[in-house]
Amino acid sequence: MAIAALGRLQRQHPDIEVFLDASSAIVPLGTEGGAQAAIRYGRGDWQDGETRLLLREWIFPVCSPALIPAPLAEPAALLDYPLLHAEWPGGWRSGRPSSRFNAWQDWFASQQVPLGDSLRGPRYSLSGMALQQAAAGKGVALGGCVLAQRMLASGALVRPLPDRFNQLSTQAYFLVLPKGPVDAPVQRWIDWLLVQIRHFRDTQGETQETGGAW
Repeated sequence: MAIAALGRLQRQHPDIEVFLDASSAIVPLGTEGGAQAAIRYGRGDWQDGETRLLLREWIFPVCSPALIPAPLAEPAALLDYPLLHAEWPGGWRSGRPSSRFNAWQDWFASQQVPLGDSLRGPRYSLSGMALQQAAAGKGVALGGCVLAQRMLASGALVRPLPDRFNQLSTQAYFLVLPKGPVDAPVQRWIDWLLVQIRHFRDTQGETQETGGAW
């Protein structure tokens, strides 16, 4: 969402140089060579900076229309299809993951669907990889309104279940800043980022009941 709009940022603020470090690791903030700001997905409990909530989102299954051409009636029906797993660190100690978070386990639990000892299927370290495989017809992935937006709009992905089975994610997108004053160029970038988020919320139909989710 914000990455696609970076061209506008460069036109509006040609003096701001942006270096993006897309990493699943926690990038140090404010240190020599560290980041001046970070957008992180998680529970917002990091201790290395000041945290501000940006976006919450609904989570729902997505797949290729060729894999499931007609809507399903119940979440349990998904167990008849390959499930594509995106796993990422659920906690960090000394820069290393202390646990793994699997979104499918969390989603099926929210739907009160009993599972066996484990969920089989390919596992990916990035959600985007799982979404790409889902678009290729390899199985069903869990997507959110942010990452899956473009693929849903293009028709590469569809949602095989009604909206009532959406899950409000227990994690969210946060802006994390080094503690202390913010440099003027960084503040201008933050102001620009918040405008992009407000525009995204307007186009997605934000609901008050979810406290900023849509």
